Amino acid sequence: IDKINSTLNRWKKCHPTLAGKQLIIQMFVGRMTQFLTKAQGMPKNIEAALTKMIQNFIWDDKHSPPISLEQLQRPKEDGGI
Repeated sequence: IDKINSTLNRWKKCHPTLAGKQLIIQMFVGRMTQFLTKAQGMPKNIEAALTKMIQNFIWDDKHSPPISLEQLQRPKEDGGI
């Protein structure tokens, strides 16, 4: 969690676009969590913490994001990113 948080904070300083943030999350958060999740499963508290980190990264720590997390996670064809 700490490594992912520091990676996202480092990238946040570059002020990436929404599309850039999507790629950063896929490349770093996905890569860092994929193997351990597959091998050991992911505890619900870790999943919740990662979801919150991703949401804060995407929306620049805004308390009320412009779209819901469910909408955000949909395929592009269905209005997600």
